[in-house]
Order: sequence, then structure tokens, then C-alpha cells
Amino acid sequence: MSKRSAMLMLLASVLLVLGAAGMGARPSQPADAAAGQPARARFIAVDVFVDSGAAALAAWQVEVRLGAGAKLAGVEGGETAGVYAAPPTYDPAALMNDRVIIASFSLEDAAKLPTGRTRIARLHVRMDATAGDGAEILARFRAVVQAAADADGKKFEAKVQLAPASPADEAQNATGDDR
Repeated sequence: MSKRSAMLMLLASVLLVLGAAGMGARPSQPADAAAGQPARARFIAVDVFVDSGAAALAAWQVEVRLGAGAKLAGVEGGETAGVYAAPPTYDPAALMNDRVIIASFSLEDAAKLPTGRTRIARLHVRMDATAGDGAEILARFRAVVQAAADADGKKFEAKVQLAPASPADEAQNATGDDR
């Protein structure tokens, strides 16, 4: 099987999973709105990292489950100068729920693909007033790598980590400054 065929098969599998995830989507209502009170919200940015170890990260799929009081507002790309700078593919229907499955792939040569810890996405999350702060919020989030493959289409084990986006990172992305 050629490298291109293997990557296309992996992409088709990822898109199938994303489509199936959207079939069960159901909208939910913030607790404040249900009680007739206006919801007080703030937004945080959460970086999603995948650690591929020594393997070249050619394709990946990650599921992120948000904690209570959190709603996904948007999905941004990863490393600003890397192959995963563009926003990953995701299921828009999942934005109404407490989880999102994000995925991407690259057909670049292995030498151009990232290895080790790589920021693959930034999630923008709306937090209600009862959600708490900082580490308390992230402690309720859960993330799992559902699939990872190298440039030859071979699956491998990878780790995922969520971290608050630093203000310097957010400013850099807003200006497009890659210094």
C-alpha cells in the first residue's frame, strides 16, 4: 500500500468517526439560563499538545471532554509555523455538547513533520461563573489520543496534554508574529 493510500484511508476513518460523533449531538442549556438568570461568562484558551516521542506525527485524532460549566466556543490551529498551523477538522455539532473530536494529517515528508511535544490546537472555551479558576477548570477536562500515525501510515502510541494558553502565546497568534 502506498504512503498516500495509507494516509487517505486514515483520513477516511477519521472523517467517519467525526460524522458518527455528530449523529448523537444534543444541545444543552447553561444552568443560569435554565434558572432565568443571565449567564455570566468568561473565556479561556486551552492549548492541546500531542507528544509523539521520536515518531514523526503525520496524522492524529484527539477527543477532549470539557468539565462542568464549560462550552467549546471555537477551535484554532496549533504551532503557528508548523504543519498543524491551520485549524484541525472537527465536528461542528459537537460544539453544542461537552466534547469535541479534532483531527488532522499531513502528507509532508517525515523530515518535515514534528516529533516530540507539539501544540496541535488551541481550544477557546466559554466558562460560566460557577466554573472556578485555572488549574481547577483544567482538572475537570479529559483528553485522549484516539489515533496517531507516522508518515508511513503506521499507528503508534502518543500522549496528549492540555495546558492554559499563556498570554504571550495568545498575543503572538493575534498578531501573526512568529518570532
